[in-house]
Amino acid sequence: MAKVALLVVTLLWQGHWFGGEPGTITFKWTDADKVPDAVVTWEVLYEKVSLGKGRLVLKAVDKGGTLSLTLPEVRVKTDARFVYKVMSPDGKEDLGGGEKAIVLYPKAPLAPWAETLGTKSLVVWDEDGGLPVVLKSAGMPHTQIKGGGGLQMVSADIILVGEDRIDASVFSQAELLEQAKAGSSVVVFSQKAPARLMESSVIQKHLAGKLEWRYEHQLLGQLSKAAIGSILVDRKEQVLGAIRLDAGGPGVAVAYWPGDNGSERASEVDALIAVKPLGKGRVIYWQLPLGGWAGDPRSQMVLAGALDFLLKPVQAKVRTEKEAKP
Repeated sequence: MAKVALLVVTLLWQGHWFGGEPGTITFKWTDADKVPDAVVTWEVLYEKVSLGKGRLVLKAVDKGGTLSLTLPEVRVKTDARFVYKVMSPDGKEDLGGGEKAIVLYPKAPLAPWAETLGTKSLVVWDEDGGLPVVLKSAGMPHTQIKGGGGLQMVSADIILVGEDRIDASVFSQAELLEQAKAGSSVVVFSQKAPARLMESSVIQKHLAGKLEWRYEHQLLGQLSKAAIGSILVDRKEQVLGAIRLDAGGPGVAVAYWPGDNGSERASEVDALIAVKPLGKGRVIYWQLPLGGWAGDPRSQMVLAGALDFLLKPVQAKVRTEKEAKP
């Protein structure tokens, strides 16, 4: 039996875009015995208001195509719909259609925290194209380092560690630990290499397993449930490093795997996102990989939530699964 072509439609950043910035939508035919030529007519709607429309020709030889579009700037987060129809080039054969959600965000979401930061010192351990780019665009003064050894020369109230900056060596975290214990607030984004991260064990967990979220937590205050879910969409089968916490100790598991299969001890919580005091300071562990810092609004919302949390002193204890249930 001949395979029927199916058109897969994929939005950059799962459709979470900054208004006024370019976004892309990819159309790709799945493997089939025969891929047709086609024309896509599309429109982006906010309620009944059109934000843009057009058409895209899909050549069979290309097995798809990509639409680039820039939607208007917005002053508040705005939910829109991308509605499309696929027809044969002569307009006689209906090849399908549908709609996808697009969420538009105002530009410069970190700007309010530039003023809130005040005189606090901020150090960023990341590559040039990562966190420093968005901090600079937000007008947030900071010192950039490209390795943990750079912390020997500076001290900071807040330290941001970009993804995959910490290697497996026990020495790579030494200066970072020292600063946290002396009173610095540290945000550590997803790290794959270390077996222990800021004095907590890292346990490999399947993201496809059930996760519990404390959506009311201040750290997630800038993100909707839909935005959080969209970050997870492309990562369901990934194995990620969970932070193992003592359920009776200080701190809070913000996103965690509940111990409902008998494999975890009741005294432990494996968290994807967590906050824990360390010495005189505290650490935010964010082990869920994010999209690009400059282009993905959700990543900047995560950073905004972290800054909001760190600039307001909060202490809490990890609750067991039983305590967390209503």
